[in-house]
This record gives sequence, C-alpha cells and structure tokens, in this order.
Amino acid sequence: MLAAFVPIWFLVGCGYGAARFKLLGDGAARVLTSYAFFIAMPAVLFTNLASARLDRIPLRALLSLASGTVLVGLVGILVARWFFRDRAAGQIMTGMASGYLNSGNLGIPVAVHVLGDTLLIAAVMIFQTAIVTPLFLLAMDAATGAGNGRRRVRLWLAPFRNPIVVASLSGLALNAAGVDLPGLVEQPLKLLGASAVPVALVALGMTLYMPGGSRPKRHWGQVSIISGLKTVAHPLLAYAVARFGFGLDGEALFAVTLFAALPAAQLIFVYADRYRTKVAVARDVVIVSSVASIVVLTGIALGFR
Repeated sequence: MLAAFVPIWFLVGCGYGAARFKLLGDGAARVLTSYAFFIAMPAVLFTNLASARLDRIPLRALLSLASGTVLVGLVGILVARWFFRDRAAGQIMTGMASGYLNSGNLGIPVAVHVLGDTLLIAAVMIFQTAIVTPLFLLAMDAATGAGNGRRRVRLWLAPFRNPIVVASLSGLALNAAGVDLPGLVEQPLKLLGASAVPVALVALGMTLYMPGGSRPKRHWGQVSIISGLKTVAHPLLAYAVARFGFGLDGEALFAVTLFAALPAAQLIFVYADRYRTKVAVARDVVIVSSVASIVVLTGIALGFR
C-alpha cells in the first residue's frame, strides 16, 4: 500500500512546491496537463488496451460504478432542488458534479500505481463519455435553451474528439480485430506513456496551490456539500451496490470503491462555463474534491489492505 501511494503523495507534493516557489513559471500546470492529456495518457491507454484481454473486462464492477454514479447524481439533483433552490440547469449541473469522476488525470495514475491495471478505468471513461456526457448535454440544452445549430452539434461531438477516448476506442478496435502492434511502434509508445503518470500528478499538485487572492471565498456551503457527495457519498453508494447488489468482494470491490472516490473531473468546469451555470461552484468543487480525494483514497486503501 505504501509502495502504491507514497509516489502519488511525493509527485503531487513536488507539483505543489513547484507552483508555490514558481519554479516552472506561470502557466506550467496547464502545459503539463495538456501534455499528459493529449500525448502521454493516450499512449498508455492505446498500448494497454490493444493488448488487453477483453474477456477480462469486469462487467459487474463497471455496472457497480455506473449505478453508483447514477444514484449519487440523483442525490445531487435532489439536494440542489430542495436545499440550494436551484432551477433545472443548476440541479443538473450539481448532479453531474456529484458523480462525474476524474478518470483521466487522476484515475489513470491511481489505476497504474495501486491496481496495476487500466482496463476498468478505461471502461469507466468510455461509459462516462459515450453515455453520461451526451445525456447531460441533452438535459442542459433542454434546461437552458442553449446549443442551437452548429454549436449544438459541436457540443455533442466534443467528447468524441477527446484524445483519451479516441486512443481507448482505437486500442479496443485493434484488440478485437486481433492485430498485434509491431515492436517498432509499441516500444516508443510505451516509453512515451511512461511519462503520463508522473507528469499528470505533478500538474495536479500545481493546480492545488492557490494564492491568497484566488482562494474560494463564497458559496462554501454548496462547494462542501457537492465535494462531500463526490468523494464520500459516491464511494459509499458504489461499495453498497457492488457488495450487496452484485456480490463483489476482494480486489474487485476495492477497485470499485477506490475509483468512485476519485474527484470531480475538470470537464465539469468546462461545461459549467459553456452553459453559464454554477461556474464558480463547479471550479471550486474540482479543486476541493481533488484535495479531499487524496485523503479519502488513502483511507480506502488502508481499510481494504
């Protein structure tokens, strides 16, 4: 357990220190995140999924995580309606922020370091992109009246221009077709992919540093409740569904609970900004849940190990 989590703590700490002492200059976090997102992580997923045993896809674990996502999203919608008094768009955004996990920048490093397997997190990523996101966009279009014409088409196609999703689907397609990657292609991609985890974690650490003037000062109630739903309620619900609904135990139950505790994805802020709905809340939920999840993930690992 220490061998899995100490590198994560160390690299996140290095990123925080680099931002605190301005070692890499302004905008470095965005550059590192872009490199990991557009180049290194697609290489990891493409090579891993191209050679993965597709018959090993843990369907019950995936269904458990999907069920937990739906349940916590519904709880978020009800909380936004009854306690925040939000309108429809705000309720939908709260539900999305409560259940849409960061399967890329943090999910892949956790899968590699803690579980040594990216198959489940890749399946979760495809589920979120291919099913959850289109439904969310459709609901937000209906609630706000936004996204007409070309703009609506671009919003709907945006998830499928995601390089991580494209790499995952491409790797799965090669695997299903029985095509083996030549060594001259596979080895450079593996070398490139080896940088994904450290770069992503350093970038995450950099984003956690907030100078005094940029710290959230308002809407702490909403931010705290939504972050709690994401990092505490989501893993509890996923655990209950996995154990009592699908009869999972051992490593599979551990994986479901661990992934459900991942923080809210940065895409939440992107969509909030696009629809002009709860923008500041979404931004701060991403930050707060990222900090909280490190503690929760470690606690889950301690509990299972």
